[in-house]
Amino acid sequence: LGAYLALTLPIILSNFLSAKDQVKTALFGLGYFLVAASLLTTYTRGAWLGGLVGVVVLLMIIGFKRLKAVLNKLVVVHLIFLIFFVGVLIYSSTTAQPGVMNLTSRIKSATKLSSGTVGTRIEIWKAGLAMVKDRPFLGQGLGTYRLASEHFETLKYVKMVKGRVVSDNAHNYLVQITAGAGIPAALLFFTFMLGIFYFSISSVRHRQSNDDNFDDEVLALPGLTAGVIGYFIYLLAGISVVGSSAILWLILAVLIGQTKWRQNWVREQEKAYLVSVSLAAVLILVMFLGTFTFTKMLIGDNRFVDFYRQSQSGLFNQAFASVNQAFSLYPNGRYQSDAGRLFLRQGQSLESTDRAIDAFKKAKAAEPLEADYRVFLASSYADKYLYSHQPKYLAMAINELDEVVARRRYSVPANFLLGKFNLQFKKYQLSLKYFQI
Repeated sequence: LGAYLALTLPIILSNFLSAKDQVKTALFGLGYFLVAASLLTTYTRGAWLGGLVGVVVLLMIIGFKRLKAVLNKLVVVHLIFLIFFVGVLIYSSTTAQPGVMNLTSRIKSATKLSSGTVGTRIEIWKAGLAMVKDRPFLGQGLGTYRLASEHFETLKYVKMVKGRVVSDNAHNYLVQITAGAGIPAALLFFTFMLGIFYFSISSVRHRQSNDDNFDDEVLALPGLTAGVIGYFIYLLAGISVVGSSAILWLILAVLIGQTKWRQNWVREQEKAYLVSVSLAAVLILVMFLGTFTFTKMLIGDNRFVDFYRQSQSGLFNQAFASVNQAFSLYPNGRYQSDAGRLFLRQGQSLESTDRAIDAFKKAKAAEPLEADYRVFLASSYADKYLYSHQPKYLAMAINELDEVVARRRYSVPANFLLGKFNLQFKKYQLSLKYFQI
């Protein structure tokens, strides 16, 4: 929500400043206040920063000379917002609000670099930079940040989150793209985006120099430009990819259409018409194949929902049939992992343990880098050792966990279980090492 509002804030402000009659001025002024007030009460600091930068950039693009004509508007609407801000500040600080809903503590926490959300973000970024150093040219692979971060996470991060979670993204678009795609691709990508910002601002300056009037058309482009620049700043401090990014790309397309790139593009297209049509045909085919794959994944997810409903109702045979159908459509390790855990919850027996082991093996085969599946599998092997008293199953459990700590050095459950299982073989020094971690 904060991302949508941060993107909207400078756009609606541009409408407010360019409005001529009283009705439009009142409506856009109310809209600007509501968006700003809602943005404040999201308690999302990255979006606060993005919205603030967007407004400042808009005012800078417009210029002081033009702002003098609408200074009264700016003062009134921001004075009203200031009163609201003080009210929220007092209310959230004097009532029994949780820390995340306390505006004072939320603002203070943004300055604490060694603890809280900011502290964990810094540790996540350290892991991301380690990923870049490990594979600087081609990256770890787009969309693999969570799996890669298991290998590169810092001990400080694991302590801060108590070993409970793994960062699923970098919370920083620059780090996310560079870690996933490598330095050359990231440079191309961000040069493209910064180029759009530069040429868009240049286009605005050119229009303003030829038009001294404050009208809707002149201020529409500055509002869009400021909105995407503020949003870009938000991406450097917030979630890497969110639903509002679709709107970002639509606005970038509009901005390209307002620059000299458009004329150059049209001329090039006239020269290479056949090439462009051929490329379009290929892209349509790829999109069709992608849609087919995504549809299978969607149906698989729906069968997985059926698995949950049926298992909660005690319909275990139907539940396992549903999860196997889901896995055949979309080999997602999570499906088999949850099925394996359900087998174990059904009752402690050799049969349920064997069925759980089979499910966890399938999960591991589908996603071999996922640490959790190996931890579950190792734990099940240990259960089988208790039933059979065959040391080979305990050794198999240790082998799985060795694979986990080879990739995720500070995994709390893996180190704990390794310490526990090695005790069975009387390897006390080795057990002590794992327990200390």
